Amino acid sequence: MWITQNWLDYSMTWNPKDYGNITEIRLPSTKIWSPDVVLFNSVDENYDNQMKTNVVVKHTGDILHVSPRIFKSTCSSNATSAPFTCSLKFGSWTFDKTRINLITSTDKGQMDSYIPNDEWKLI
Repeated sequence: MWITQNWLDYSMTWNPKDYGNITEIRLPSTKIWSPDVVLFNSVDENYDNQMKTNVVVKHTGDILHVSPRIFKSTCSSNATSAPFTCSLKFGSWTFDKTRINLITSTDKGQMDSYIPNDEWKLI
């Protein structure tokens, strides 16, 4: 799954005229602060399973981080009824809702690369 995060960091702004008209840079994601979004109902002991990728930092302080992730989760099931339902619950590990506001850009996410499977249905 790809996780796309956008945020604004006022400390990462600059005037492009002062820096050769550079309007954006790419940095390793480990070099700046980024939201610590994790899968709460993960069965993987390694909560920080994101692959090390770059972030795009614009001179306005807008930051884009797109990282591929593999999630392993538990699903409650009842063998007598189908279909089974499995929900994924994401959130910040260290910040509550007064410190970080997570907003989804769509109700269903991007489905461009989704490959249907006869065993389960993504809704």
